[in-house]
Amino acid sequence: MRDNFRPNVRLTTNILMVIGTFLIAFNLSSVNNQDKTYIKRRDACADFISTKISKEQMIKEMGLKKEPNNFDRRLTGWCGIYGLRNLN
Repeated sequence: MRDNFRPNVRLTTNILMVIGTFLIAFNLSSVNNQDKTYIKRRDACADFISTKISKEQMIKEMGLKKEPNNFDRRLTGWCGIYGLRNLN
């Protein structure tokens, strides 16, 4: 029984290393699967806050045809992390 201990430990270690490698690769493959709508909205908010785009362009970036009700309040919710400039 004692003669097989070291080879069994090495075999187990090798199997765990292979499984760990596949788990790391699987985890890294999900990095690219971010929400595209979130990224587009985040970039549009940053452009709006930095005055690169106007309110009308922001509405177009959001994919809206016209300004919805309470749009200023919605912008505060969407872009609140950036600290809003004066919307008027």
